[in-house]
Amino acid sequence: KYLYSSLLGAVYFGIFMIKRKDIIANALQSTLNAAIEIQKKAISKYNPDLIVGSSFGGAVSTQLIKLNIWSGPAILLAPGYNIVMKFTKHTIQNVTKSMDIMNISNHNDKYITDNKKILIIHGDADNLVPLSDSQKLQKINKDIMDLKIISGEDHNLWKIAQNGEMADLVQEYYDSYE
Repeated sequence: KYLYSSLLGAVYFGIFMIKRKDIIANALQSTLNAAIEIQKKAISKYNPDLIVGSSFGGAVSTQLIKLNIWSGPAILLAPGYNIVMKFTKHTIQNVTKSMDIMNISNHNDKYITDNKKILIIHGDADNLVPLSDSQKLQKINKDIMDLKIISGEDHNLWKIAQNGEMADLVQEYYDSYE
């Protein structure tokens, strides 16, 4: 009887954990979809010269590019793209059409582009988004993506933001695009 209760409790706990992961993944997917829509409207309204996405914003920016919402220059700062894709892909079993904005079931990191140019900036001491994620993304898209690795810099890239190097990198990149 005790073993049965423990086993039943474990099954219920397992179901709860699966449901919990689905709830979190669905929330993340909804948040990503909403962020893409907000940025789509902002791009249309303000017609920016450049987009910069950091961490989750990097995941949003990659989707703006992938969906051909954005076709200009972009800078991705320690983009959390791979983490977002892995989390949603591995926890959502059945992605509905309304949530399938990234075609998660047939996910492909290779962007089809004509004139896109993307710079990824990533610190080699990042303990939140692995540098290897940015290296993989750049390798797959080497024709349009450059990767600048900042020695000793963590996820927030605070040192280069404070010392002005970030502003110089952004300006240099933007100038090279024109």
